[in-house]
Amino acid sequence: VQFDDDGDGINGAGNDDSGFTVVLTNMVLPGEVDDELKDEVKEECEMKCGKVVRVRIDENRKEVKVFVTFQNKGDATKAPSIFHGRMFG
Repeated sequence: VQFDDDGDGINGAGNDDSGFTVVLTNMVLPGEVDDELKDEVKEECEMKCGKVVRVRIDENRKEVKVFVTFQNKGDATKAPSIFHGRMFG
């Protein structure tokens, strides 16, 4: 889980995006991202936290970052503690 400057783990989206984005890391290892990961993350985040607007995955050789944008900040604040240490795959 990546935290922003005020330490709450949530980054407010800009004018072009609606929602609040949490960056989750180490959910899968580099090279293990598959076609189902986005849907799996969205489904589990919605079950445990709340409405998800979008999921974006950024994979490089060192790590995989999963950007989950929630509709509201209250739902987004739940994700870091729920998904800390949670591995998919």
